[in-house]
Amino acid sequence: MNKIQTLILILLCAGFFSIPGFSREGENPVLQIGGLVQSPIHLTFSDLQQFRQKEISALEGMEAKGRMVGTFRAVSLTSLIGLAKPQEPVEELAIFLKNTRGEQIILSGGEIFLQSRHRFFIAGSLVGDNKFREHLPALIIEDNYKSRIALRTISFIEVISIANPDPANSHKVLLPGTSVAQWSKSIMSGATP
Repeated sequence: MNKIQTLILILLCAGFFSIPGFSREGENPVLQIGGLVQSPIHLTFSDLQQFRQKEISALEGMEAKGRMVGTFRAVSLTSLIGLAKPQEPVEELAIFLKNTRGEQIILSGGEIFLQSRHRFFIAGSLVGDNKFREHLPALIIEDNYKSRIALRTISFIEVISIANPDPANSHKVLLPGTSVAQWSKSIMSGATP
């Protein structure tokens, strides 16, 4: 093997291990994306830093008034789910987000991927020092007026089918006529819509 081939091999290996979804040695994954996807992934905080990020100042909770928590560096939920490669058309999917305390939110694939007044992000870091760091990663829902933290300490994102639901996942599907805002508010309060 000549020097050029060796250099190319080293660069390819370095590039492979810097791809988001491959945990670095010594760092535990904090977020898993699985379910109805071709490429399930496990992400660390370092992995989340590798994606294009947006700085978002967010309020706590889904209520009309909320306290400002801080400014976050967040990755588009669309990008993260796209990396895992959903196996069905997006309009036939639901995205189930669950945190370490068992709280959960379900979003429709159409709401996330198609035209929507809401934009969805996963915050993986904060700008500056902030006590909220222990609650990351967090789901941030942004609209034209405000950005709000909808779910803290997310550990699992599962892509499920609405068109061909698995009976084991039937409890995860939105009830007909229930909006994302109603669902999020009910989850935050611990009630079922």
